[in-house]
Amino acid sequence: MTANEGSSEEKLIVAELDPYWVNYGRNIRESVKLISSPHTQAGEEELKSFWDYPEIRNYPPVHSIIGMWIALVEYEEIGKKEERDYFSDPINQIITLKAFKFSIESEIITESYNDHYKRFFKSILTRLNQLEERIKEGTKFPNFLNSLGMIVSQEVQNLIGRGVLDMRMDEIRGKIREYLPKLRKLDGGQIFSKIQKGIESVLIWSSEEISK
Repeated sequence: MTANEGSSEEKLIVAELDPYWVNYGRNIRESVKLISSPHTQAGEEELKSFWDYPEIRNYPPVHSIIGMWIALVEYEEIGKKEERDYFSDPINQIITLKAFKFSIESEIITESYNDHYKRFFKSILTRLNQLEERIKEGTKFPNFLNSLGMIVSQEVQNLIGRGVLDMRMDEIRGKIREYLPKLRKLDGGQIFSKIQKGIESVLIWSSEEISK
């Protein structure tokens, strides 16, 4: 449900639960679709590399969570090419977190997992909720996606064993950054433009950003 759908009573109930879903419901739901998987060849190749870990290969939801983070990095690096910081605004950080959490929560609802993985889900959602609350309280996260990536990395390591997984955050960023000039040339730049327009359609823009 978005702010424009449902009865007034339904809207009030949702608002009492989470006003962000009322005000930015469309943005969150569209974000869920946009971050479901990487969009570039570089991002897809980096995600595939995590299949080398049996625990991840045998447990697709963990792979999907890493894929969502890689998709966000793709968007951020594309934004940098356009001199736009997509995830610096606290509202956009919260929209992104709610989409990220919604995807995880949907997985929990639709599938049945043993206690080992239930603890993983509970722990990562708890930490994502804590990050969201800190943003709402006014804490600044200039490197928001790195903060999100650290949570994912630490929780996955807790699941499969510390020291086993290296998220290679800087390396992944570098590979995506190096690939973007090639992406801009593909199909006359149409693919790059489509990815860019997708993320920009769900963000909340300040007057300063709109004027760029």
